[in-house]
Amino acid sequence: MDHTAKSVSSQRNYGLDLLRLVAAFYVVIAHTTGLGGVLAATVPHSAQNYICRLLMIFTICSVNIFGIISGYVGYRETEKKVSFSGYLSLWLTVVFYSLLYIGIFWLVLPGSISKEDVLRSIFPVTSKFYWYFSCYSVVYFSAPFLNRLLRHSSEKDLKWLFLFCCILIVIEYIGQPFDMGAGYSVTWIVMLYLIGGIMKKTGLGSRIPAYAAILGIFFISFIFFYLGIKQDVWTFQIFDFNFVITASINSPFYLSTAILYVVLFSRVKLNSLCKKIVNFAVPASFSVYIVNTNKVFWNNFMWQDFMKNYLASWAESSPFGVFARILIFSFAFVLVVVIIDFFRQKLFRLLGVQNWGRKLSGMFRKNKVS
Repeated sequence: MDHTAKSVSSQRNYGLDLLRLVAAFYVVIAHTTGLGGVLAATVPHSAQNYICRLLMIFTICSVNIFGIISGYVGYRETEKKVSFSGYLSLWLTVVFYSLLYIGIFWLVLPGSISKEDVLRSIFPVTSKFYWYFSCYSVVYFSAPFLNRLLRHSSEKDLKWLFLFCCILIVIEYIGQPFDMGAGYSVTWIVMLYLIGGIMKKTGLGSRIPAYAAILGIFFISFIFFYLGIKQDVWTFQIFDFNFVITASINSPFYLSTAILYVVLFSRVKLNSLCKKIVNFAVPASFSVYIVNTNKVFWNNFMWQDFMKNYLASWAESSPFGVFARILIFSFAFVLVVVIIDFFRQKLFRLLGVQNWGRKLSGMFRKNKVS
């Protein structure tokens, strides 16, 4: 085993737990601003439009942050088997919130729920009800093999692999020859896991000072923003190639800022009170994503009167008003989900959900044909 692997700490990193919550907050901001219709309702090149554009640019890296963290905390210096009970708990969390929405809208808006909605809620992975969860399912079960690759590679080889991944990302962003689906694909999430694992094992980026990481995040984001407004609100052009700003999470810009966020937060030290708060709230970071990206929620709530008559009307507010409303709404959304998820966790403990996976695994082992 490489000497770098021996130095990898398995101690919990509360700074990255905090970053999970920040990324969940960013997801809601990006969806409220973009899919929620606020950005589309602003006057092009107005102050409100620029503020919404900046919010999108600063927050759309959230998916990359989640992916890199999964590799950073998922990498192990010792062999670890896949936890079926852990995955079952995640899967049941997804089904729980999906069926909760089904029940709410079935009662509040009769006729708004179809049989297809119910089936897709019960089978979220195969129905691609949540693209990230479907992709993450592959990463979850591939993690032991990915970790083995990282564990048995030298530091030099891993740095070359990191560089190779970056080159692929730049080429894909320019011409999309590898069909990564603008980042909304298994290939992209696996690549993020590898990048996170490489950072963890090699300490790549650990020498970047905190102030440099902060300045880097702002510098890259404002350059991206400037390129967009200089040529077009949505794209900029270099050497006759059109570069999409908001839709492509596999942009080298968004990857760079995500890496800097992980570098920055991985060294954040929290006091005991902050650790307790983060420890209480962080299990809901995954739930925030599930609740906010539910198809039933968007089809029956955000895409109808609420979006058209309320969120879009924020575009008529003052520049500060637009900024404040989006942030306050997003923070309130996260807070409500944290509270709901607290009771969801209690319900799961009461039902002994964590034991279900172990019992099923035991049944498979007993029935295994030798």
